[in-house]
Amino acid sequence: MPLPPETIGRIIFSRFLSLPLLKCEAVLDEVEALLLEQPPATRISFRPFLGALVAENEHLPPDVLAKIEYREGRFLPAYRRKGFAGEYLLGPYEPKGFHLAPLERKLRLINSRNKLTHAMLQGLLANQADFLQSADPRKLKPLSQAQLVRWMIGHGYTSVDPSMISRVSAGLFLVLPWGQAIPLRGLLPSRKTVIEGMIQALLEEEATQVCKGLMSHPYSDEAIRSQLEERFGLSVSRRWVSKLRGLMGMPSSKRRYSGRQYPPQWAQFSPHSSFTPSALKAVPEVPGVYELCVEDSSILYPHGVTGIFYIGGTANLRRRLKAHRAANHQNQKLARWLSEHECLFRFFPCRGWREAERELLRCFAEAYGSRPACNRVG
Repeated sequence: MPLPPETIGRIIFSRFLSLPLLKCEAVLDEVEALLLEQPPATRISFRPFLGALVAENEHLPPDVLAKIEYREGRFLPAYRRKGFAGEYLLGPYEPKGFHLAPLERKLRLINSRNKLTHAMLQGLLANQADFLQSADPRKLKPLSQAQLVRWMIGHGYTSVDPSMISRVSAGLFLVLPWGQAIPLRGLLPSRKTVIEGMIQALLEEEATQVCKGLMSHPYSDEAIRSQLEERFGLSVSRRWVSKLRGLMGMPSSKRRYSGRQYPPQWAQFSPHSSFTPSALKAVPEVPGVYELCVEDSSILYPHGVTGIFYIGGTANLRRRLKAHRAANHQNQKLARWLSEHECLFRFFPCRGWREAERELLRCFAEAYGSRPACNRVG
């Protein structure tokens, strides 16, 4: 039994949403070439979206959809090319000898994707305005695809569901107002990612307060839980705080400031990211150190439990992390851990990466009683 035309249309549109940005641009190139051949009487024109800019004279990487700019008191997307910043309007008729139907189908697909993408970006920029204004990761709000869909429906874009958001956002990057390129999904952080950032901020604050003599003892997990609720409006259990703290490699309050602390306060790690090719695209090609860990804090060391199984340093963070995904990895134990577990990574850039790597390994060994499980004995 043949499928209804509506179902076929939805399937075609879903596949078009899943196209990588470069392939979508190739379709746009084909359309623009056909438009140059059209007779004037076809009356096909282009209308930009309200609040859409074009990143003129900007050499954006091929996977960057737009650069976020601050104009007239709000954040707006400046798209990498004009064809993403609006919709094509079709004329009422076609002249003899010019077949508009194939072109029209492509234009409708491009229009639908552009409308969805622009509405999605408007929702992201509205919900994450505090983060974009301050450049402070602690200002990121938990935002699920379902929450973004509800925002879009409430603002007039009704033909959307979470699967569409998932398809169109995969592999896309944005350039933030201060020049950093991040995955578009970085503005859709999970609640877990946000809480990790808040815990790290509290422990950094704790270190300063203790050093100044303004705190007599570190935060307990219950105190962290209370601070998260009172100051950031995040309601979590003490057990969940303990689990996330262990996953981040942060020692308990009994071991902090006892000479056995990991990570040290100078190690300004990025938030955790899934160890996937798309996430690695956002890693800068600069010197630095990094951690690899499992999602749950399940590795037993002599002095405690954590999820960290490898600490490394390199002259090129992105290249080294990508190399860890290669099948011919020299460290077979590390390769086995990466293949058998759902892994996360985090990093921080630094010029003296060799010294930083040695110091991190020393601090880890003092805090947990041995080197990370996959670091060779040195």
